[in-house]
Amino acid sequence: MFMFFNRKFKINEVEPPVDVKEAFVRYSEGGGGGGGGGDGDSTHLSPYQLHQFLVEFQGEERCTVSDAERIVEQVLHRRHHFTHYARRGLTLDDFFHYLFFDDLNGPIKSQVHHDMTAPLPHYFIYTGHNSYLTGNQLSSDCSDVPIIKALQRGVRVIELDLWPDSTKDDIEVIHGRYELIPNPSLLRRQSPSYVFMCCGCAINTFCVYDGDYGNDMSKRNIIYNWNLFYG
Repeated sequence: MFMFFNRKFKINEVEPPVDVKEAFVRYSEGGGGGGGGGDGDSTHLSPYQLHQFLVEFQGEERCTVSDAERIVEQVLHRRHHFTHYARRGLTLDDFFHYLFFDDLNGPIKSQVHHDMTAPLPHYFIYTGHNSYLTGNQLSSDCSDVPIIKALQRGVRVIELDLWPDSTKDDIEVIHGRYELIPNPSLLRRQSPSYVFMCCGCAINTFCVYDGDYGNDMSKRNIIYNWNLFYG
């Protein structure tokens, strides 16, 4: 003998958090009445009350009452499209679900609202990576010439990789230690500290302090013991 059992599971929807409830109560009560068509019903949020919420709480100053009416209609249509409601307001659950509709309450607006008339460096920092290399990271030469060119193009952050030299008593500007691929420096015939000085002088000479922003140097110190050089 076989018996079939129908198991019914109750779906518990997420309850609106406290801050959402407080905002709903605040605007459904405070926005009721008063020349915008609110009816003072604290269980529903009218289009006029929703408009107040959008302007005061969300900071959408360009929003109109007509926009709020359209939002209410859209929410009611999506959540109650099988039934026709005479009311024109949102319940707490309607309001809570509205907050998650990206097209009605999106986190990012497509309109530009910041002042975009300033020079480009006011909005972005033009940085350099391995600024001392003349080419690829594996086999190219190290030089202060790429640093000068980068600064002349407007780069504001210059990176130097600092290694101890072969005798471990001086600083060398070089990209890593490669045993199979040589990585010579154009200034190798000079002392390592001279190369470091050339890079520093290039940064000091060609950096441009225009506007409110200066230049920065990022030093990737791969030095085992600074006391070897400055102790």
